[in-house]
Amino acid sequence: MTQLDGKVHVRFLARAGIAYRLQGRTDAGGGSWEDLQTVPANPIDHEVDLADTPGTATRFYRLASP
Repeated sequence: MTQLDGKVHVRFLARAGIAYRLQGRTDAGGGSWEDLQTVPANPIDHEVDLADTPGTATRFYRLASP
């Protein structure tokens, strides 16, 4: 994860056949995770770079797979 020009970039290797969701929330200790972006399943492994512009000073992220 890196920050550039006010955006947070989350980079990862997506495995073949697996869909992903980038989720975020503002409280590390609780609250609901919000789906920010989705990555559909792809037939081959591939690198993904998702960019998010946080609306608050602090946002916590996680990757989820259905």
